[in-house]
Amino acid sequence: MYELSRVRLRTVGPAGARFHDVILDLSGAGRPVGAEQEALFDTAVTTRRPSPASLILLENGGGKSVLLKLVFSVVLPGRRHTVGTTNTRVLEKFVMPKDVSHIVLEWMNPLTGELLLTGKVLAWRNQIASEVADNLRERWYCLQPSDEIHLSTLPMAVGAKSCTLDTYRDELQEAYAADQSLALYWTRHQRDWTNRLRLLELDPELFRYQREMNVDEGEAANWLKLDSDVKFVDFLLRAIVKSDEMDDLAALVTEHVERLAGRGLLLTEQEFVAGAIDLLSPIAQQAEAARWSRRRAEQAARDVAELGRRLRVRARNEHDVVLGRRAKLAKSQEELDELTREAERAKAVAAELRRYLADLKHQAAQRELRTREQALSRARALVEAWRETSTVHEYDDSIAQVKALTDLIGAEEEKARPALKERDDAARRLARSLWATADEAAQTASDELKQVSTLEKEKSAAQERARRAYRDATTAEHEAAKFDQLVTRLREDIEAAVTDGLLHDAAALSRTVETVQEERVNAAQRVTDLEREWAELADREALAQDELRKAELEAGDLRGRRKQLSARLEEVRTQTARLETTPRLVALLGVPDIDLERDIASLLEALNAARREAERERTELRVAESIDEQARLALAAGDLLPPAQVVSDACKALEDAKVVAVAGWRYLAAIPDADRRRDIVERLPHLAAGILLHDPEDVDRAREVLTALRPQPTVFVSVATTRTFTDPEAELTDGVEVVIPPHPALYDVDAAAVEHEAIDARHAVRTARAEELTARIEQDGNLTYALTDWRTRYPEGSITVLTEEHAGVVRRLIVADAKVTERQEALEALQERRQKIKEELPPLRETRDSLTKRLVRLEELADRHGHLAEWTERAASEKERMRERQEAAGKAEDEVIELQKLVTHHQRRADEHQRTVRIVNDDRAKLPGSEDVRRSDPVPELSTALLRSMYDQAAARYLRVQVGSDLLEERERANERAAKAKQGYFKLSEELRNSSAALLRSPEGSDEAARATALSSAVHAARAAETAARNAAVAASRCADELTDAEGRATMRVVLPKYPADIDSCTEAVDEADRQQNSSARNLAGQHEVHTRLGHQLEGVEASAKTFQFIVDGFTKDVPEGEGNAADIAPYEGDADAAQDLVTRLTKERRTRETKAHTDEQALRTATEKLTHHAGAEEFKDLHLRVQTQIRIAGWETVATRATEWSDALRPRLRALTEEIDQTERHRTLIVRNLKAKVDKALALLRQAQRMSRLPASLDDWAAQEFLRFRFTPAQDDTAQLHIGEVIDEAAKGHTSDGRSVRRDGMSLLLAGVRAAVPRGFRIDMLKPDAVLRNERIRVSEIKDVFSGGQHLTAAILLYCTMAALRASNRGRVRDTHSGVLFLDNPIGRANADYLLALQRKVAEALGVQLIYTTGLSDDGTLRRFPLILRLRNDADLRAGRKYLTVTDRIQATLDALPESDGTGSVTTTRIFKRETEDGHTREAQTE
Repeated sequence: MYELSRVRLRTVGPAGARFHDVILDLSGAGRPVGAEQEALFDTAVTTRRPSPASLILLENGGGKSVLLKLVFSVVLPGRRHTVGTTNTRVLEKFVMPKDVSHIVLEWMNPLTGELLLTGKVLAWRNQIASEVADNLRERWYCLQPSDEIHLSTLPMAVGAKSCTLDTYRDELQEAYAADQSLALYWTRHQRDWTNRLRLLELDPELFRYQREMNVDEGEAANWLKLDSDVKFVDFLLRAIVKSDEMDDLAALVTEHVERLAGRGLLLTEQEFVAGAIDLLSPIAQQAEAARWSRRRAEQAARDVAELGRRLRVRARNEHDVVLGRRAKLAKSQEELDELTREAERAKAVAAELRRYLADLKHQAAQRELRTREQALSRARALVEAWRETSTVHEYDDSIAQVKALTDLIGAEEEKARPALKERDDAARRLARSLWATADEAAQTASDELKQVSTLEKEKSAAQERARRAYRDATTAEHEAAKFDQLVTRLREDIEAAVTDGLLHDAAALSRTVETVQEERVNAAQRVTDLEREWAELADREALAQDELRKAELEAGDLRGRRKQLSARLEEVRTQTARLETTPRLVALLGVPDIDLERDIASLLEALNAARREAERERTELRVAESIDEQARLALAAGDLLPPAQVVSDACKALEDAKVVAVAGWRYLAAIPDADRRRDIVERLPHLAAGILLHDPEDVDRAREVLTALRPQPTVFVSVATTRTFTDPEAELTDGVEVVIPPHPALYDVDAAAVEHEAIDARHAVRTARAEELTARIEQDGNLTYALTDWRTRYPEGSITVLTEEHAGVVRRLIVADAKVTERQEALEALQERRQKIKEELPPLRETRDSLTKRLVRLEELADRHGHLAEWTERAASEKERMRERQEAAGKAEDEVIELQKLVTHHQRRADEHQRTVRIVNDDRAKLPGSEDVRRSDPVPELSTALLRSMYDQAAARYLRVQVGSDLLEERERANERAAKAKQGYFKLSEELRNSSAALLRSPEGSDEAARATALSSAVHAARAAETAARNAAVAASRCADELTDAEGRATMRVVLPKYPADIDSCTEAVDEADRQQNSSARNLAGQHEVHTRLGHQLEGVEASAKTFQFIVDGFTKDVPEGEGNAADIAPYEGDADAAQDLVTRLTKERRTRETKAHTDEQALRTATEKLTHHAGAEEFKDLHLRVQTQIRIAGWETVATRATEWSDALRPRLRALTEEIDQTERHRTLIVRNLKAKVDKALALLRQAQRMSRLPASLDDWAAQEFLRFRFTPAQDDTAQLHIGEVIDEAAKGHTSDGRSVRRDGMSLLLAGVRAAVPRGFRIDMLKPDAVLRNERIRVSEIKDVFSGGQHLTAAILLYCTMAALRASNRGRVRDTHSGVLFLDNPIGRANADYLLALQRKVAEALGVQLIYTTGLSDDGTLRRFPLILRLRNDADLRAGRKYLTVTDRIQATLDALPESDGTGSVTTTRIFKRETEDGHTREAQTE
């Protein structure tokens, strides 16, 4: 694998990022070429390799992506593979019309220092840009540079003028002609160039992965976003397995795809045919038994039918006797009904009188209840009056106190009395005036509300009239529309009838109806006659068919037997001839002719001996193969011979315990010096065959782990440190004289390769011989089975018996065929007549049906036409009524609107007057002395406003002459008390106030004790009245219950001519009604006895008739109704018991025979249904066999008839299917074995990928750790082959069982086989990159959720490096530790942590991957991690309107060229900027 040394780009790129002639130099910044050889041979090497990690700096938007697109267009040809886009026309924008664009890559072999140039040239045809992509010419080439022709001297131009593409090619061709060492190769085809790159060990597949990593700038981590471990396995195998290695497998599958795809169908058909043959065999015998049973059952049914007809006549005679007895019973029933009505009448009169008596009692109780309730109400009112005497007393006392204080104040206010009197008089006049005003306003408001109520009622009535009028109008409209529609539809139907030819005109409707009716009767009579004749012919034909069927069944049985015997004879002869001419059997006996009857024993003995010898030799080969198996698998994975199993187990246990350990042979193989390895093996063979620890401090921990290791080893295993192992002074312990030299393949790759070739050669020879022996054993086994089967089928003498039986069946068949011909001719005559009737009946029926339809339609039209005048008149009447009701509704709506206006006006006036009442009452309550004003006082004539002014003036004058405040305050308190008492007083009703005042004036109200005593007495009286009222309510309820019960008993209501006046007279009337009811009941009982006797007599006669009728009813299905009335049928003479015994016996016989016939038919049906179900089973739905379809759709009778025919037809097909399936299985087994080998190799590659991901020793805790770890458990060989076989079957079909499509290319088959071989799935863990390099592993499917962006990107880079190294190893470059170059577009933005960059560099260097990153960031911490930095700049050419990329700095070269530091610095760049001020002016330029 090469490393990229330099890149040259000339006249290429878009207008914003052009490369005029730029060389990107990555050379001379790496380790010396052949560094490993230098360490080994001590030779001086001056040539250095390219930089192992380079960084290209260019500002964002400057053209980094353009650079990668151009580079990848050389190593990954194809416009659809352009980096970062799916647009196939991107490169066309990078080539100007006059350009001849060059992209040349210089590669260096890191081992030899040899250089290689790969280039691409692009130019527009005729130097004219076009929308046609093919006009852009592309050419690729490669050569080995020389001193004259190298990257810088390529003949791209002559002077300042670029050479054309053809000129450039001619120049190189001339140089190649002069110097063949250039090895020039030139092509225009992408596929040829891709193949050339593979030959040059520049793997295009790796660059395809890099393209996916560079889809988006800085998003290379997306390449690793796999959501399952299986997808990761698929991805890795696609990357490392050569697709062409799988072409042979894909071609093999494609070659046999039709056979493999049809294998399932063949197996299904084989299963169907074998099952059908097994089910068809017993059906013929069961069919004959069913026919015989059915004939005997029919005879028994005829005997039962004859008895049934005789019993039916006897039953009818018995029925006539029953009718006479029933007539007598009916007359008795009439008399009984009359007496019953009289009894019910008497009962109803008595019940009505009892109801009336209960009603009288209920009315009396209700009157008593009302009296008691009134008394209770009076008692409760008295109690309430006594309770409120305190409220009335408090009111009177507070008023008296106010008056007393007022009088006292009046005595002291003698001087102010005139003013007070004047104020009080003015207040009383104002209060009386306000009272009158309130009364007047209240009256006015009441009048207005009454007017509103009246108007609302009138409005509601008007609205109701309007609604009724609208409903009536709508109803009338609908009725009118209905009648109009009826008239219109009738006229349309008559016109349609005339148009359809049913009528000549409307006037002839009645005459046409009569004519059509007559024609219809005639047609129906003709159809009836023909149908009767048809039925008679059908009966005759059925009889003829039965006779023909019997004859055909007999002939068919003979024909089937003949065919079966013929097939058996042919089968015997064919199988015998095939076996007698088999070359293998001829060779075993060594005779020219074989006679199976004579030589079969000798043949079987010879075959068994040959098979035993072949199996013995195959067993020896398998034993030898098992000895080499482990070594072969390990060497096939590109590894050395494996150490002892106990060493591997111990290393695994130490690794699980976090102890870094390695097998001695593994550590020895890593030493590059072969002489040193041989020396160590000679000195320390026990350490080489043991375990080495990297850290001496882990010795104690290792001792604990290894001591606990189970099972314990049975051989000596040493444990030492790597330091001891590499110590030149260490030697073998004393006492050992001779050491058997270990196999060099344990530690030497070259020896392992030689051993691998030897083992592979032995494996190939053994495999070929084993396959040859297996084929021979299988062939001899098949022949042994065939001979044994032949003798089992055909014992000695059976062939002669079979021939004679076949001749007898042929003779019987000739007679049966003649009988069938005779029956067929008779049946054909009947069928011919029925066919004629069949041809005549359809047109006659059609005529009858059409006449019937025409008659129905004309009769319906005639009936409707009779109502035409009535419908027309009704439509006009309803329309007139609709107009009248609409006018009435409009008037009512106008009236509603006017009434609503009046309601609103009066309601507004009522609200205003009510508000006036509230305001006036509030003002009146505030006036002093307003409580003394009475309604009887005269109303002042002055206005209220004048009176209010006079009161205000008088109050003002009184305030100027009023007395002291103490007395006034006391009176104020008295007034407050009076006000509170007044509130409670006026809460009482006027009636209650008057009652309480009257009680206070009585003697009991003189003091509080007397009032309490009176209240207690009133409460006791109220309780007594409540008890009496409750008792009266209970009595009334009881009377109501009695009345309800009496009404319930009076089920038939009668109206008496006269009802009793009182309770006593009603009681007497009830007693008289009871006596009449008892008399009617006695008469009814006597008549009932007579009726009962007649009923018993009728029951005896009916019992006999019912018994015979019951017996007859059991024969209803066996005796037709018409036959029972025949005059020649004698009735049954015996009694019912004898008839029942005879019926039982004959019925039992018939049932037994029917059961036997049904059982035989059911067995036959069951057998045929099994066959039908077998043919229609779900697993056979994809079959399309003629026999299968016939079986599925045929009835059970047909199946029974053709069972032998089908069985004979299916046997040859079963043999053909067996042979075809055996051949298909051989091809399938070959393909499965091939794919199984590929799968085993792929699983070995996964283990190798784990080993290849082992990290370098310079990574501290990650030293010698495997970056990837695969955990999976392959299935056993038998299980794996079974699952892989299913994969092959799905691939052949092209889809899975759930309908998903399956590809047949080799890689898809391999991936599917790998998944099938590991049924429990894969678990893939990856080390998580972090700052301290902890040994923490994360599943691949969880990376996107757990890793940070930088960790994710770093993991993707490490995975790519591992994959590149694995591809290199898988392609035979085991000793080559150089795995190519990795381009990444701006990964620094996501992963710029120092530990991540260090990890990327160390792993890439260890696995031989050259890193080339682009970025726009200039971070010092990041830059110092790269030994080479190229800084590019994008400068604008204003005249050309383009921007050109140039290399401004090569950091590694610049650092080398710096002089010694003298303590001073220098200015390399300046930046000038201008800043605008607030007023828009620009300040002077400033320099930084």
